[in-house]
Amino acid sequence: MSAHNGDASRRVYEALDKGILRDMQAAREFWKQFETPKNIVATVSENVNNKYLETVNVEDGVHSYGRMVDLLLAYRRAEKEAN
Repeated sequence: MSAHNGDASRRVYEALDKGILRDMQAAREFWKQFETPKNIVATVSENVNNKYLETVNVEDGVHSYGRMVDLLLAYRRAEKEAN
């Protein structure tokens, strides 16, 4: 299971009102002023963490975190459906 379904996302996006799309763009532009480029410490830290995870046989490295969230969400959905 994937947390992102490209086709479904695209259909929803295309169905949005033009005003909503303008608001979304304005929000992106507003928040962009607060973004900072990824610094060297963050890059090195992520690389070290990724190598550590690969060393302990986590094949997907840091990408495994997202897959774990997918599994937790699927478990929660299944739990709700069972009740």
